[in-house]
Amino acid sequence: MKTGIVNQWDKKRVKYIFREIDERSRDGKETLLSVSEYYGVRPRSESFGDAEFLSRAETLEGYKKCAAGDLVINIMLAWKRGLGVTPVDGIVSPAYNVFRLRQKDACPEFYHYLLRTDEYLAEFTRRSTGIMASRLRMYPDSFMDVRVQLPPTTEQRKIAAYLHEATAKVDQLVKLRERQMELLQEQRAALIQQAVTRGLNPRASLKDSGLPWLGQIPKHWKTTQVRRISSFVTSGSRGWAEFYSDSGDIFVQSGNLTRNMTVDLKNAQRVQPPAGAEGERTLIAQDDVLICVTGGLTGNVAYVDFPPPTAYINQHVALVRSRQNLVAPKFLATALWSVQGQTQFKLAEYGGTKQGLSLDDVRLAWIALPPRPEQTEILDFIQKESAQIDRLLSTYTRQIELLTEYRAALIHECVTGQRALPAKTKEN
Repeated sequence: MKTGIVNQWDKKRVKYIFREIDERSRDGKETLLSVSEYYGVRPRSESFGDAEFLSRAETLEGYKKCAAGDLVINIMLAWKRGLGVTPVDGIVSPAYNVFRLRQKDACPEFYHYLLRTDEYLAEFTRRSTGIMASRLRMYPDSFMDVRVQLPPTTEQRKIAAYLHEATAKVDQLVKLRERQMELLQEQRAALIQQAVTRGLNPRASLKDSGLPWLGQIPKHWKTTQVRRISSFVTSGSRGWAEFYSDSGDIFVQSGNLTRNMTVDLKNAQRVQPPAGAEGERTLIAQDDVLICVTGGLTGNVAYVDFPPPTAYINQHVALVRSRQNLVAPKFLATALWSVQGQTQFKLAEYGGTKQGLSLDDVRLAWIALPPRPEQTEILDFIQKESAQIDRLLSTYTRQIELLTEYRAALIHECVTGQRALPAKTKEN
């Protein structure tokens, strides 16, 4: 493998640098770790914020133990940067491999940076086996045979120390941009909530809506339920997995409903239902409103703003076709997407013993309804304000991409000896 590392550095196979460790937890009470593509190994609760998962897990007994400084590799995701050096003691799934440095004074952080560069990811991909990308595996024997070029230990420590400081600055900038993007999304949500519940006139006289989650609304508005302003409410067909195909009609699933109230069909599942198969009622049309009714995205709302190809919804999605003389379809979608709409769905979802939403939960959802012309004014206002937010989001997204690219290039240049370190760099 050609890595471009300076010629005076040593070359060794991984088996002379690491040894595999297979120590098992007796009670599973150690900190559960997982691998992040961006950061490497972290406590799972810190990476995913899923303390609920940890409390629901039956047992972690028999998970693999690892110590701070160990290299952890997810054999299914090594080629996607699914590896890293753990900074803390913990346990990982049995699907992971754990390796420990043979040389006690070696610098594990250096290997964390080195083995996550593009050159090594390409090598891991070449050494992984499987019939398709989603099933590639890199087993320990293949990893142990990888040739690694590396500097002396003192140089490793200097490189690791420099990268630790430099990447921390980049990560701080990335987090800042991510937080700014979160605030923009919150700003959009607040703007929409105000518009679909109070309108655009701050001096409008208000009245009590009679609904605790809705509060006051303009006096000339009314409250109504989805069932009264829709001509059709249905959910998708069940048991269509046998019709899945690489070509054919589109089968819209909950994952095709984006968080931004749009429908994304780029990676949609295809189906080839036989003639006469039940499902004509679930065909999507332009101006339909789609709602996820089960699963982790329950309550998510999308508006079909384009003439779709032949597409059906599956059983996890509800379709609402509005009476357009009463309500603009996009206004209905926006009201259900807003805080007051999502609040109702959450109350319905967790208010009983069922999982997810029923069609009745959708039909009985309330919205504040202004006169039809005012709905158009509100939608125009939201679109204008959202366009400004989208421009900023796009700018921040590009800045994060550039920072991420710079971070990767910086690491690559340092661990391959292509960048001279500042003279003041100290060892860890």
